[in-house]
Amino acid sequence: MTTTNEHAESWVRLLSFLESEETLTIQEIEARLKAEGVDTDAFLSRMERTVRQSIQAEWRREAEEERKGLSLRQNSLLQIGAWPISQVRAWLQNAMSGDFGPQAQEMACAYHRNKEDGGLSDEDLRSWVADIQSVLANSRDPHDT
Repeated sequence: MTTTNEHAESWVRLLSFLESEETLTIQEIEARLKAEGVDTDAFLSRMERTVRQSIQAEWRREAEEERKGLSLRQNSLLQIGAWPISQVRAWLQNAMSGDFGPQAQEMACAYHRNKEDGGLSDEDLRSWVADIQSVLANSRDPHDT
């Protein structure tokens, strides 16, 4: 069994070897590392495990953020679904007037330009409010209170 000091010494030897400016083949590198006492198989196994765990942690974090975003949008749609359509239209009008900031204004105006006034269903309007609110929620500075 190797001790902590042996691991530390192996790392020092590995780092000094890696700092070398020699160009060697993979076989030569492996032979030199083994000659220096580095267990290359164990090292590569630990590196692979560390990299895999890091990648998996990043994937879990991204999946959680995606689930959170979907959940926020679903909650937003449920809340907006309970609004009378007059409230939905008023919210969009306020957004177009800039009451919720320039980003919401730009989105509401762009959507309005792309649709004819009479061509929007109540569901379309509710969905657009939810989309704007979702973008605004995701773009807020986390330091804002």
